[in-house]
Amino acid sequence: MSDNQLTVIRSSSGCRIPRDMQDTCVYLHIMKGCYVRVDDAQFLSSRWAVWEAVSRARLLAVQHAGSEDRVFIGASALVARGIPLWEANPDVCVWTPSRRGHKLLRAVQAEAVRVPAVSVRWSVVPPNAPELEQVEGITVEGVVDAGVRMALFSEHLSAFVALCMLLNRQSQFSVFTQDVVEGSGFFGPFVLRGLF
Repeated sequence: MSDNQLTVIRSSSGCRIPRDMQDTCVYLHIMKGCYVRVDDAQFLSSRWAVWEAVSRARLLAVQHAGSEDRVFIGASALVARGIPLWEANPDVCVWTPSRRGHKLLRAVQAEAVRVPAVSVRWSVVPPNAPELEQVEGITVEGVVDAGVRMALFSEHLSAFVALCMLLNRQSQFSVFTQDVVEGSGFFGPFVLRGLF
């Protein structure tokens, strides 16, 4: 999902999105004073797609609500890149030079799906500055650093799945694109003998 499919809209008590406008477009109420408009409702076609869209919308809303020096780290850096995780609804992990407290992001209702609330977790461990990247409008730590951070600070199963999905994405491995040539690799001759 790209940045141009999600648009952050600020609101206040004096400037709210009218109910009739909410009915014609898909708006996700991410946090107080912040909605994210989904430009193409096709991205909310399945339950899994709704959870992905809400995770991405939360990153954009937290980025938009704060200063430019925010860096999304760990699981949030992987979510920004579209790498699936074990958790379908991960906490938002952020680093800034000034430490902040713990914040809760509300549950989000989209179509007939309710995505539970998550926390914004502020890290005191800074990301590796030369490895920072811009991914669809937000600053994230490098993919290797995000994987290492997941391995160090996440639960074992979450870290394992995140690293497997990260390696899968980085390697672009597919069983269907492998060439079977006699003598290539360890199983080459055995596979060809079994076929003939």
